[in-house]
Amino acid sequence: MKKLFLFLFIFFSISVSASCLEIAGAQFEAVDKRIFLVSKAGINVGTLSVDLGYDYEGVPDFREMKSPQFRFFTPKICDQSPNEQFLLNGKLVKAHIIKVFK
Repeated sequence: MKKLFLFLFIFFSISVSASCLEIAGAQFEAVDKRIFLVSKAGINVGTLSVDLGYDYEGVPDFREMKSPQFRFFTPKICDQSPNEQFLLNGKLVKAHIIKVFK
């Protein structure tokens, strides 16, 4: 029985691991309606897919904006964690999927 619990703990720990990006010095470029390319010092470090939490038909296309305004509450943004929320143009949104380039 202990082995079963250990197996389940390891399985769920691996399957729900969050991806995170450090915010300091990060720049965001809209590459799709809700996906941003994240770079630091001119080097692409990952992508940030945003869950806007409302009807996507009324969502502005961030590619057409000069500079979307980000406000983060923590030094890093993570998907699938308490650090997933931030403000985008004054609206509370969530980091849906973060892909870190290796």
